[in-house]
Amino acid sequence: MKKKRLSQYHTIALFAGFCCMGYVASLFLTYSFIVMPGLATIGDSAFVEAFQGLETRFQNAENSAPKHSLGYGNVPAMIAFPGALLFSLLAIALGWKKSYTRWVLVAIVLFTLGMITTVLYNLPSNVAIFAAGDPNLIDVGQVRQEFNEKAWLFWNNFRATTTTMATFFLAWALYLKIRSTAYRP
Repeated sequence: MKKKRLSQYHTIALFAGFCCMGYVASLFLTYSFIVMPGLATIGDSAFVEAFQGLETRFQNAENSAPKHSLGYGNVPAMIAFPGALLFSLLAIALGWKKSYTRWVLVAIVLFTLGMITTVLYNLPSNVAIFAAGDPNLIDVGQVRQEFNEKAWLFWNNFRATTTTMATFFLAWALYLKIRSTAYRP
């Protein structure tokens, strides 16, 4: 009975890690395929104002949350970013000697590469544009140039790729886990 319950917890942790990782990957992919190409079509002032608005939801969520929300800003992101790593680590801890654990390890390495990229390349640009000030009072052309959209998009594409691959590897591990424990008459 105890072994069966442990197996259920392992499956739940693996599934939760997969869901969180998928959310993170989809967020980065949305920026790669929708947000940044859309922002590339607008003027400097609108770009700075729009990006500051996006960052407000992440950096200052309590003051920017819509009236109907819980008042905590982007709750799914607040759960998904740490959850992708923590649930994956829990899945490893609960199923250490399983053959599919290596795929969870690969997913964690890929996710970690994506997060290192975020901290080293994307976040500094995000924070700089967020802190630049009121678009009506600053040189928006200079702020946009310093933001360096091409470099930001390159590194965003990199982290989108690593987290998408990590999601795939977690899905594969989950498939192997379910297949190994499926009832066979």
